[in-house]
Order: sequence, then C-alpha cells, then structure tokens
Amino acid sequence: MNRYAIHVYCDECAAPHPMGVSVVLNDGPAERTSISTHYAGKTVPAILTLMLRNPVKCPKTGKVFQQGDSNHIYIAPIVG
Repeated sequence: MNRYAIHVYCDECAAPHPMGVSVVLNDGPAERTSISTHYAGKTVPAILTLMLRNPVKCPKTGKVFQQGDSNHIYIAPIVG
C-alpha cells in the first residue's frame, strides 16, 4: 500500500491545487493521474469518494469550490 496526495483542478484560476490530505491506496497509479483515468471501468475506493465531497480553497482567488468532475481530480504518489 502506498500513500497518495489528492489535487484538484480549479476552474477559476486554471491551476491544480493540493487538497492538503493524503490517502493510502492498494492500487494507486505510479505517477499523477486523474481518478477517472486510473479507475476507468473499476470501482473508485470509498475513501476517494468521500474525499471528493470536500471543498477546497483556491489560494489565488480565495474562493472555496468543490470539483465534481473526476477528470479534474488527481491522485499522485507521495515519494519518501
């Protein structure tokens, strides 16, 4: 099992932002990829489904948003 950081794409400033949380996954990707790409045809783990409901604050605009498109939510392995 490996630990993964979750990043979400902000539609307001057109940049990805870290959610500031990590998850442990059995079948995570070797490099950063979207949830929809990695779990295409598979069931998304419950822990990720829960995390996707969390709001994120854009550091550039200050707006709080929730990214509902799994094509714009990324998981990336944490090295070290």
